[in-house]
Amino acid sequence: MISITSIFFWIGVLTVCPYLALVAYGAYGCPEQNLKQKYNAKWALVTGGSSGIGAAIVRKFAGQGLNVVIVALDDAVFAKFKETITKEFPNVEFRFVGCDLSEPTGETYLNAVKQATSDIDVQILCNNAGFITTGGYADVAMKREMDNFHTNVTSGLILTHHFADEMLNKGLRGLITFTSSSAGFIPNPMSAL
Repeated sequence: MISITSIFFWIGVLTVCPYLALVAYGAYGCPEQNLKQKYNAKWALVTGGSSGIGAAIVRKFAGQGLNVVIVALDDAVFAKFKETITKEFPNVEFRFVGCDLSEPTGETYLNAVKQATSDIDVQILCNNAGFITTGGYADVAMKREMDNFHTNVTSGLILTHHFADEMLNKGLRGLITFTSSSAGFIPNPMSAL
């Protein structure tokens, strides 16, 4: 007879293994692509680009010779990153848009992004901004949950709609990506959103 522990063990294995296989394939099986060459692009835009994965994406793009628009929360981390990245890549042009992507309508940050990109063609968009709210769902303030939702979901939809429309109208090749979380593969009851 099979024990309940064995059943849960195999459920865990079957849940984690596909995720680990994807991570391993991404890390070791995919050849690196030069997106500047592939899309004949001059500009990329990265949300959440002042720290973590976003900062790594900015560095990768700048290393390929792409100019980068960095959209991030206007805080001390962003201010420090501005100094660091411009010194690190003196031959790359950067534009910085400090804004709050948790705004429900997106009107303020979309206008700021449009203003910063009005004279350039953004052909690579990385919707990377996001954060996680942990704790029991009923214990977390609803404003915090909605800020989480608007940053992680709504902002990506709004920016994608704008830049996809721009690329299609101008006949440009491009790339739009979304950074997601391992929570999509391994859900956690203490991070409901």
